[in-house]
Formats: sequence, structure tokens, C-alpha cells
Amino acid sequence: MKHFVLILVCCLVAVGAYVETILVSNNHNPVGLTYCYSEMTGAMEKGEEISLEGECRKATCEKNGRIIIRKCTNIPISPCGILAADFTRSFPLCCPQPRPCSAND
Repeated sequence: MKHFVLILVCCLVAVGAYVETILVSNNHNPVGLTYCYSEMTGAMEKGEEISLEGECRKATCEKNGRIIIRKCTNIPISPCGILAADFTRSFPLCCPQPRPCSAND
């Protein structure tokens, strides 16, 4: 029972995704007022969300023209290790996760 509770707590904490939000400046927008633009994302329509290829990040073009990047951060240390980022999954499920401890750990 003790191991089950530990695994459950690790899973709940991990699914909450340790997310950091980064504001990308949009001062030099070459694509007009109906789009957001950054070198990292290229042109995005307002309200559009994209996953950044090869990274566990999500970019959102806000109505005010700013781009918000969400990424994984502050992965908790687990006594049983960390599961690596899984780039085949969407954000935030792609973030590294604490490895659940098994009964043998």
C-alpha cells in the first residue's frame, strides 16, 4: 500500500507538468497584425497553438500578438530515477517524468 501511494503521488505531480512560460518579443512582426511571428516559430495565426518540433514545448499566439512558449521545468527528483522526455507525445505529456518506484526498488 505504501508503494502504491508513492506511485500515485509521483504520477499526480508529474501529470501536473512542471511548466515554465516564456514570453517571446513580437516587436518586429513582418507578417502583419493578424499573425504572431518569431524566429523560433515562424508566422502563427492568432489563437493558434503549435508544438515545436524535436522539443517538448508548445507555442501559443495570443490575441495581443505575443507568442507564449510553454516548456518543461523543475522535474522533481525521484529516488528511482527520471523517465526521459518523450517527443512522440504532446505537451505536457512529453515532459520528463519521475520514474515510479516498483515493489523491487
